[in-house]
Amino acid sequence: KRDERSKRFQRAFDKVCGELHTQGVGTVVSHTEPVTLEEEDKLWQEGVLGISTPKQLMRAVFFYNGKNFCLRGGAEHRNLKLNQFTRAGKRSENGKEHDVCYVYTEH
Repeated sequence: KRDERSKRFQRAFDKVCGELHTQGVGTVVSHTEPVTLEEEDKLWQEGVLGISTPKQLMRAVFFYNGKNFCLRGGAEHRNLKLNQFTRAGKRSENGKEHDVCYVYTEH
């Protein structure tokens, strides 16, 4: 009896969510404007980003992780795992690695 009530509730809930979605509720995605190169340069010039202090370095890593990996908030930064990054590169004939980069895989 309880399972049947639960199923009826879920069907009704799905129907209401579908109707709201059709009306546009919950479909608006907000976008933020990207930081321009001039704004990024200003962050470095003003000392917000840098390598001279731990705080500057932390901000720079946070900024570039967000910029390069399309991370939007603190939770996405905190949830990064080492296994999401793989090292890629090419080896020349003498065995030296070049064109090294790290590939990010979103989980």
